[in-house]
Amino acid sequence: MLGLSELLSQVPKKYETIIVDGFPFDDQGRLLMQRRSMNRKLFPGFWDAIGGHLEHGESIEEGLRREMREETSMDLVTIEGLVNRFEWASNPHALNLQFVCRATGTPVPEEGKVTELRWISRADLDDLHEWLTPEMKKGALAAFDFLRHK
Repeated sequence: MLGLSELLSQVPKKYETIIVDGFPFDDQGRLLMQRRSMNRKLFPGFWDAIGGHLEHGESIEEGLRREMREETSMDLVTIEGLVNRFEWASNPHALNLQFVCRATGTPVPEEGKVTELRWISRADLDDLHEWLTPEMKKGALAAFDFLRHK
């Protein structure tokens, strides 16, 4: 696998926005996901990975560390692997990179942006189906596959 800085250097210049998502996992192989609050502009009430936009000059690891802290109060330990990447249909100049990662601490939802944090098993994805974007479901399934083969 490419190093994270090498990965970012290979992202084509056409992308004005880079979004990094993390799927932290626990000892039982579950992924931590967040439910977006109903007042969010994009995908209100949907289940989402932990993450957001990279700030100018920020590395993948720095951005994911910051987002993990802001959205869950947890500390990023390691990024285990890239499991999914996609362009947003609504914005072809945005690239989303999704990673499996380890984090420590007790998850606490970010007030106003996140209504719930939940450890999700692969079987739980079927129950959340109507509240997952196709890209998020694909990323979560890829994360579970990554963990199964780890």
